[in-house]
Parts: sequence; C-alpha cells; structure tokens
Amino acid sequence: MSLPARGQVTFGRIQPNPRTALNVRMNMIAVVALYASLATFPGGSTADLAASVFQATGRNIFLTQAYVQPIKKFDYETKTFDDLAFDLRMNAKLHEVSGPNLVFDDEILPPFRIPKLGVGKQASAPSWKSLTADDISAGNVSFQTTGSQRLDPASLANAPFSKHVTVNWLFEKYGVAVCASKLDEKTFISCVARSVGAAFVDAPAGYRLDLDPEQLRSRVLNLIAARPPADSSKPSEAELRVAENLQLLAAIFRDADATAISAAFKEPGASSEFVASASSRLGNDLVEALGSAGQARLVNRNWVSIKTPGGVAYMSPRMGFTVTLSANFTARISIDAVNAQQKPQTFEIVVNL
Repeated sequence: MSLPARGQVTFGRIQPNPRTALNVRMNMIAVVALYASLATFPGGSTADLAASVFQATGRNIFLTQAYVQPIKKFDYETKTFDDLAFDLRMNAKLHEVSGPNLVFDDEILPPFRIPKLGVGKQASAPSWKSLTADDISAGNVSFQTTGSQRLDPASLANAPFSKHVTVNWLFEKYGVAVCASKLDEKTFISCVARSVGAAFVDAPAGYRLDLDPEQLRSRVLNLIAARPPADSSKPSEAELRVAENLQLLAAIFRDADATAISAAFKEPGASSEFVASASSRLGNDLVEALGSAGQARLVNRNWVSIKTPGGVAYMSPRMGFTVTLSANFTARISIDAVNAQQKPQTFEIVVNL
C-alpha cells in the first residue's frame, strides 16, 4: 500500500503538513508582533505627537516646528528607529537629528524672522512653557509640553540648572515640543540645541547654545524655498521686488563662508562684510540673480552690463562685489564696475525685505 500524497484525502480527512502548520504559526506570531509595534497618532499638535511617541516607545522626545501647524492622523511603526523616523518624516514632515534620544525638526528658520515671505502667516502663536525648580531633581529633568504649549530655548537661560545657559538670540521663540522623563540636564539642553540647529557647548563657565552657521544657511534657504507662490499670474511691482530681493538673499546665503555668517548673526544689530570676485561662485550667482531681475546681461565672455541709477555700467571678472550681510536679514551689495567711458564706478544694491 502506497503512502498518501501530501495533502491527499485519507479516510475523509486532509492530513496536515507539519511544516505548513509551523509556517502558519510563525506568520501569526509575526502579525501579532507587527500590530504590537504599530501605534496610531490621532492627530493634533507636535506636543500631542511627542506624548504619543513617548507613550508608545518610552523614549524621551523633542520635536520642533518653525511655526505651529497641525498634524493629521497617521499610524507609525515603533519596532526600529529607522521605521519611526521614516513615518514621522513622511507624515509629520519632521526630520531626524542624529544623536541620542529622539530629536526631530522641520529644518526651517522661524518665518517671523523674514515676515514678507508669507510662510505660516495663518499659524497661531504657541503658549510658552518654561522649566521651573519642580521640573529638575538631582540634576535630572522631567518636563512635558501639552496642546499648544512649547518650550522657548531662550527660557533655558532662566532655568535653575547647575550651570548658567547662554542662548544665541536667533533661537528665541523656536517652538520645541518636549516629552522627557528623568533626563540629565546636560543631555536635555543638548537635545533642545539639536532640535533648533544650535551648536551645544559644555564649558566650565556654563552651557551654550551657539550659532551653527551651516545650520542657519540651510534653514534660511529652506524658508525661502517654502514661500507660497504668487496669487496671480500678474504679480505687482512690490511682489516682483520681494522676489528679486529673495533671489539675491538666497545667493548670498548659499555662497557666503561660515565665518561671515557667524559674524553677521552674533548678536542683534551685527553685520559682516566680505568680498567676492565676479568670477567666484557667489559672483556668478549674484550676476545670475541680477540677470533674472532684468538688471544685468552678459555682453560677451568677459563683460557683464548692469543697470544702475546712473546708467549702464560694465563689470569684468577682475572686478567684484563687497557684500555686507546684517542680522536683520538684509544686505548691501557694493559692485565695482566701469562706465561706458571706462572710468571706475561703484554702485550699491540694497537687499531689503
């Protein structure tokens, strides 16, 4: 008598395959594990999202938006950090910041720094919550923002830490949502710094949130890129002027060196001056921006003509720009050129939003 084939009916019953049964059990376990690691955010603010992720993972979390905007409902995976980071990036438009603990931000300069961009103009103002002595015990911080509450990094200067905290003025009114439990003060402050693009310094005299020029460069360019399109196909003269100034400001921030940016934003009212030749990357970008604004055109391989209040001037690669960048996000571009009679001529373009 031959044995029945796999799955063959014998005496009215299907004989189970042990390997198939094992696979079914393993798949069921995998499905259960998947659902166990999947969490749902019902929608709300970044503070609500921070609380949701903290509850699902038990990990301290810092979330920063440049301006308040609601986040829609979404499911997120908590099995691995990469899964969680992907879901927050895709659904909450927040990007992970490398380092310990969960730190995410939208990588944009707060729009109130350049209000004429019109980014986030309908956003509501957050309710600022500061740390108190009740939030700090034996050098550890337990602190949570809820609803519309946000932590202002500038308020860390008044918190009762073991050392004083100095915060660069540009980080004032960055809205940080926090959900942290028993986190040592140094790590807590460094996480706030990372969430707003600051350089964290632990010095004997105190902690510092210093300006990171590369982070500022990136955030300014991202903010300019986030500007909503013009409402009409025929923008007004004022709108065209803003667009031209933004193109020039973007060229300056894209190509200025880190030292110049750091000096310009060291404190309110500061400025820095630097020089770029017409053949440099910054020079090329500025000429291109002036060309887009109808103020410059290429005459030949060596000369560019530029419209000035005093008439047409000409600039060659041997000449260049002197750029003064100010802490209020304005700039002056002093351009060396010659007039039609080949006499030296210097004129200035003001970039003012």
